[in-house]
Amino acid sequence: ALWYAAGNLLGDPGSADAGLKLLSFAFSAGEGEAVVRVRHGHVDEARAAIACVSGVDGDPVGIRVRGISGTVRACEERYMGRATGSSTQRDVAFGDAERTAVVRENAYDVRTESGYVGATASDIE
Repeated sequence: ALWYAAGNLLGDPGSADAGLKLLSFAFSAGEGEAVVRVRHGHVDEARAAIACVSGVDGDPVGIRVRGISGTVRACEERYMGRATGSSTQRDVAFGDAERTAVVRENAYDVRTESGYVGATASDIE
């Protein structure tokens, strides 16, 4: 249904450019959730195509976008309640400056001027 809606709205070239891909789907007791991957820069087209889906296998559906994330992991943690382990926030030395980082086990997401950078403990010390 998603590919059909994208093809009808965006055409074959536009649909291919957007690269919509259903990564996961779960349905139970009349409710469901899905993760849809889309190419960077094509979020607006993807949202429009998703809004055009009115049925799946002949059954009417209503779809709502909960949010947009830069990674599948962040999407699952933020919008689907699939947090993996605990995280803390602390200041670290990174790139000759003190910066804020989100720490999960041995992984660090360090905030820089241009966004977050993935790092390990050896990058911080």
